[in-house]
Amino acid sequence: MAEEKKTPSADKLKALQAAMDKISKLKEERLILVGPCFGGLMAYRAAQEFPNKVETLLASSPLIDFEQGTLSQHIDAFLNAREERFKKRNISAESLQKMHHFRQSVVLGASKYGRVPVASSYLGPVCILHGEKDRLVPIENSRQIARKLNRPNVTVQEIPSAGHTFDMDQDRRMKFTIATLKRHLAR
Repeated sequence: MAEEKKTPSADKLKALQAAMDKISKLKEERLILVGPCFGGLMAYRAAQEFPNKVETLLASSPLIDFEQGTLSQHIDAFLNAREERFKKRNISAESLQKMHHFRQSVVLGASKYGRVPVASSYLGPVCILHGEKDRLVPIENSRQIARKLNRPNVTVQEIPSAGHTFDMDQDRRMKFTIATLKRHLAR
């Protein structure tokens, strides 16, 4: 029997399954799901599976791909070009191997799990945060998600001059996300 290949995507899927198991066991609690990038996709999938247990969904630069593979193709091309630039800089073979593994993992995650149906049983509020200068997941992807969901309680907040991680350290990004979530819930 072949041993399961351990990848970041496999680890994330195991974490997702554990979270889904916990959500399924909740009795009365309603959740606020927050997730960046792949986590935004996983939060969306959890909201679809347990719509009555989710109060609101906040995703930043989510890897949701309603267009059947266009996002994973973009990510693959972007990360491939990045790898090529780093090769020209004489980066160590180990670093290049890590970059290549990361690229494969992200592209696999986006292509295999990112394609989700537009129709959703979750009809609660959705707030999407996205940096205007995100080159990994283009901002047009979040705009398209909002258009396809086509509900007044779906909003996209574009962050001027920001990239994929909003060009903030983790502490600032968390404070920004919490402040945005509070404003979103106050509506």
